[in-house]
Amino acid sequence: MMKVGRIWVSPVEVESSLIGREAVAECAVVAQADEANLVKPKAYVVLKEGHQAGDTLAQERIANARPRV
Repeated sequence: MMKVGRIWVSPVEVESSLIGREAVAECAVVAQADEANLVKPKAYVVLKEGHQAGDTLAQERIANARPRV
């Protein structure tokens, strides 16, 4: 578990929301401190063949993960 803001976030729940998507083959979520030393979840994602990484895909994954966590 990682404390993000004032809530506890399970990396496994975030990974589950990402891995359930069509384009994602594998992923791992870790805690990473930002410039202000605040903990943020960071996802490392491996895409399935035929899918391109980009800002649009990244924003879709973030939007889909937020309501679940």
